[in-house]
Amino acid sequence: MKPPPQQTRHPNEFLVGVEGEEVTPESFDVLVSLSFLHAFVQLMQSVAKAENRTLDFTGLRVQRGSVAFALQTDTLAVAEDVAEKAQLYVVGAVPTPRGLQTQVGEVRESLEHLPNVTPFYETREGRQSLPTAFPPGPTCVETTEFRAVVHRVGGVKPRVVLVVTGAEMELNLRAEQSIAQRAAKHLYGVVDAVVTLIWEGEKVVECELHDFTPVEDPTAEDEIVQWRRWFAEVGSKWDDVDDLSAELRGDIQ
Repeated sequence: MKPPPQQTRHPNEFLVGVEGEEVTPESFDVLVSLSFLHAFVQLMQSVAKAENRTLDFTGLRVQRGSVAFALQTDTLAVAEDVAEKAQLYVVGAVPTPRGLQTQVGEVRESLEHLPNVTPFYETREGRQSLPTAFPPGPTCVETTEFRAVVHRVGGVKPRVVLVVTGAEMELNLRAEQSIAQRAAKHLYGVVDAVVTLIWEGEKVVECELHDFTPVEDPTAEDEIVQWRRWFAEVGSKWDDVDDLSAELRGDIQ
């Protein structure tokens, strides 16, 4: 298969796009491709911000006869540099810096929705391809205890939704029927919950409620102590997660 001809790039343009044997401007998946573009450019801007560098894009055009998005920028050298760093984080060649894990995950997710094409970005030195499949990270299982409010109980396969006290963070937990029935009697009540979290790399893929103890009329000071104790025990895993609520609510179905 011959690679598609590379179009002439205007000065001060940075290219991001997809290519492949069946890819044409009339056939590509617009929403999936734009999702990749958005996630990758956001990661680039976050990399630049973390390094106290300025990266602004001031215009966009679609290259004629291709599925390449040309972004105009007055800081092309910065764009090319942070794109190369972003690529290293996405493919896992180097550890992702603190604060970028969520956005790297979003880029990987957008790439996984492009299995039959080759996503790329292009610098003045040439076109760089990005993968569309990623091996799962190592699995880690941990059991912890924290204070929460019972927010919802139900389902054919019982689930208990807890809102972690002090964080307004929702957890949707698997539970045995007997545990779910007990939890239903304490709807909107405060409990000390014993929970197992299953991680794949930096992503929580499942969690289960094993047991809980109802808490009668907790004081505000008691709530703060419980929250700080819980976060001191397990919070280190989430130091690099920008939005704990989004991470757990979004990954656990």
